[in-house]
Amino acid sequence: MVVKNVEQRQRAGWFHVMVFYPRWRPYHVGLWMLVLGLAGCSGSQQAVNIYRAELGRAPSRALLVDVVANALQSYGYQPQRLSGDRFETEWRMLTPVAGEHEPDVARVRDRARVTINQRGRDFFVARMTVDHEVLKMGQWRGQPPSDGMRKQYRTIEDEIRNQLKQYMTQH
Repeated sequence: MVVKNVEQRQRAGWFHVMVFYPRWRPYHVGLWMLVLGLAGCSGSQQAVNIYRAELGRAPSRALLVDVVANALQSYGYQPQRLSGDRFETEWRMLTPVAGEHEPDVARVRDRARVTINQRGRDFFVARMTVDHEVLKMGQWRGQPPSDGMRKQYRTIEDEIRNQLKQYMTQH
């Protein structure tokens, strides 16, 4: 459909006007490029205070919940069930390790959030995100985990993967 007059242009959709009405095309194309560019930039940013990991796969949701919850408990986390597909832990309070944090950091805390998704008919996948915060000048602020904390998160990840290894059939 070619837009011939003002009345047809007003009834036409935005896409039709953008593509078929030459006077409007440069404005809309530039606007859409800007919108898509901003959406791409904002979607690629990640919070710096979060550690993310895929923990493993198993044939049952209950098995994943049990293995992950037991591993997290062995490292001082207290898991709380939120729903069938996800759970999170209480904030775990830690004393800052000298040399790993800035001198004005009074306390450190983190918590784990686990999401379990079904993949196909035969297995489930567990993903973990860990929020990491420090207490500076009386306020909790997100901060990237120190190298020591990242090492501990990877140890938890490896322990869970090793327990689930016998159940993993696909990668």
